[in-house]
Amino acid sequence: MQEKELKRFSVDMAFDGDAYEFMQYLQEVCEVFNLQIVGLIPVGPGGGNPEVTFRGTKEDLIRFSISFHDDPELGQEMIDDYMFEDCEQPFDVFIDERFTTKGKREYIEEDGTIKEW
Repeated sequence: MQEKELKRFSVDMAFDGDAYEFMQYLQEVCEVFNLQIVGLIPVGPGGGNPEVTFRGTKEDLIRFSISFHDDPELGQEMIDDYMFEDCEQPFDVFIDERFTTKGKREYIEEDGTIKEW
């Protein structure tokens, strides 16, 4: 089996909830889009929102960006500007069954579309 090429994508993430809800949202992002969080800057360069860096395949990062930005054109534009190469291997999305959001997702549907909240 051939390893898929991995990339990284950084995005500022504003969130109108408390820290617990934000962490739950990030857990759903990782599970639904098969991504790892490889960087978290609590006060990012965009002016106060956290900057989160995700690691995954180009296809999964594009799916996430389009869903996150709720616009295929903007999602692709952000990928073009902020996705970069990753050199680390292997890749594994860790899902701890004790804490999984599967079956009780609040923010993201299993197909990657954003729920109304």
